[in-house]
Amino acid sequence: MKIPGAKIFAARERRFKNFFLCIWAFVGLLMIGCCGLLHAGENIIKQPWGSVDVVIKYGTTLNGSGPATVFLRDKKTGKEVKVLTLDDIYLRDYHAAEYRNRHLYIIRRLGGPHSAENDQLWRYNKDGSGSRVWSGPNLDFRVRKDNRLIAVTSFHIQSSDHESMPKRLLLMSSAGTVMKEYAAPESGEGNSAPYHGDFEFNGCPPWTGRMLWVKDQETVDIYGFFRIDTVTLKMKEYGVNVEDTDLDLNTHSLLLAYSDYPPIFDDISQDEFDKAKTPVKLYIHNLATGKERVIARSKARKFDPVWINAHTLEYNNPNGKGRIKKTID
Repeated sequence: MKIPGAKIFAARERRFKNFFLCIWAFVGLLMIGCCGLLHAGENIIKQPWGSVDVVIKYGTTLNGSGPATVFLRDKKTGKEVKVLTLDDIYLRDYHAAEYRNRHLYIIRRLGGPHSAENDQLWRYNKDGSGSRVWSGPNLDFRVRKDNRLIAVTSFHIQSSDHESMPKRLLLMSSAGTVMKEYAAPESGEGNSAPYHGDFEFNGCPPWTGRMLWVKDQETVDIYGFFRIDTVTLKMKEYGVNVEDTDLDLNTHSLLLAYSDYPPIFDDISQDEFDKAKTPVKLYIHNLATGKERVIARSKARKFDPVWINAHTLEYNNPNGKGRIKKTID
């Protein structure tokens, strides 16, 4: 784990990463803006729960807008069932849809792919009838498995300098009634996290019983995990300072498995890292106590840790092929 006291170095490091990622984002946007073409294909949205994944199929479109058809694909057989066709799905969204208890939740972007201020979350029933749940700019969402609660993040982009404003996190009923709105704390507000990023769902198991989990993250830097009690509506943050490259969170036992494998953005750096046989350590960090320990070491290899249950961790064998299962007390 990084040492939070090295604030000057950490700040420089964060600025460098942000600059590098912004350059890549700019190049990507420039290419999209110049060619404006999205070739025919499909967007597969994996559903960790249930027996089906959501598949969005589309033809070649200008700027990513146009008719798209949503299917449910059986994970075992590959058989697909058509659900519906819409004209305004944002086809480049990494998490455009979820399928929960025979309900399809999907983000519709009215006005085309660059009209993020017009995002709408819709819920469709088995018979094809649908209703709008929520609307807001730049939506992301997660639905609880019992279909009763939805967590939504949303943020504006300032037109003057195109800077993203801080995200807001909303906890709401399946009907779209907001129970509470949360704002990420500012840095230094008496919290254990040395800095603060923004609310992020991606890569975090959001629902554990009555608890909602969300990351406190900026680019590849994770500064903590927010846990929200959906009954009392109270939010608690467990501060960490790790990079989102090689980790898995166990929300049942409050244990974080992570390695110090760094973010690598180009082939040259990857080759140098591999040839140097750079040491990599796998840690177990207890969110409740803040204590951590090293449980394995490798040379320039990721561990890809995965929690099998509350106290069993599986990870790549650092000394050979295959995977290792280890009981963590």
